[in-house]
Amino acid sequence: MLRWRQFTENGPEPSRATMTPPPAPRRLCRPWLLVCLLLLAGCSTLPLFYKRGPTLAYWWLDSYLELTPAQKATTRAALRDWFGWHRATQLVRYADAIAGLRASAQQTLTADHLCSVNAAIRGAFHDGLTHGLPAFATLSASLGSGQRTRLAERYAQSNAELREEELAGTPAEQRKRTAEEAIDAAQDLYGRLSREQKAMLEQRIRTSPYDATRWLAEREARQQDTLAALAEIAALPHAGREQAAREILAALATSFLQSPREAYRDYQAALTRYNCRLIAEVHAHTTPKQRTRALRKLAGWEADLRDLVAGAVTVARPPIVSDTP
Repeated sequence: MLRWRQFTENGPEPSRATMTPPPAPRRLCRPWLLVCLLLLAGCSTLPLFYKRGPTLAYWWLDSYLELTPAQKATTRAALRDWFGWHRATQLVRYADAIAGLRASAQQTLTADHLCSVNAAIRGAFHDGLTHGLPAFATLSASLGSGQRTRLAERYAQSNAELREEELAGTPAEQRKRTAEEAIDAAQDLYGRLSREQKAMLEQRIRTSPYDATRWLAEREARQQDTLAALAEIAALPHAGREQAAREILAALATSFLQSPREAYRDYQAALTRYNCRLIAEVHAHTTPKQRTRALRKLAGWEADLRDLVAGAVTVARPPIVSDTP
């Protein structure tokens, strides 16, 4: 699995934290900046993901909540609709972001431009959450106490797995793993890096403000926020519960994009800025040959996304069926 916590850490983890269908498989991204964008767009299995995404997301939800028969029916339909909407209306935003990066990458990528891409992607993610609120308000309003307990247990299980994965070894060994994966990702875009380029990237990662322990603590805090929100919804009178649930979940979704904890917001902002500067510096140290390769990849990924969008808007549904471009 791609680790890249150092780079994706400033974004929420939608598939785990919000019960909202994710825009890409967990191993590929949580919304962040160039890394997520490139991995999402460059994934050769993206068409297959949009075909199977509703089913995979449904299986994930069912494994965390043990859905009732009635919940299964409404959830399947909601996920199918969400993925169709996302493909038809949201992928173009990622394609446009790639186009902007491609134009800038011919010369110099600045940290400010990369951070603006990050902001745009986070905005797109927030819109995805917002679009899913009515359906997930319906689901949240119907959850029983046993389902909330199961969710808490699954959170605890996944947290234990992540702690073992993220905190394995000494801090130096953790940085080394991150550096190795950063180099692999950079080489996927630019081609083979020189010894000097690798050394520069390794050095920058050693001085990064990324803190896995802090990320894990914030992740657990957000899970507790989710469980508290679900408990608040369950305590509401049945009449009007769904509408009230929308408002509660809307506030929760906003908190995932901007932590309610000030210290973490400050840390998140500092890390985002550091990562923007890092990627700009990596690009500035590439050769003309490496940039040419990156431009070809960006162009191909942009075209793949636009083909997916075109397929979504030209094929009549229901049911939603993804066409391989």
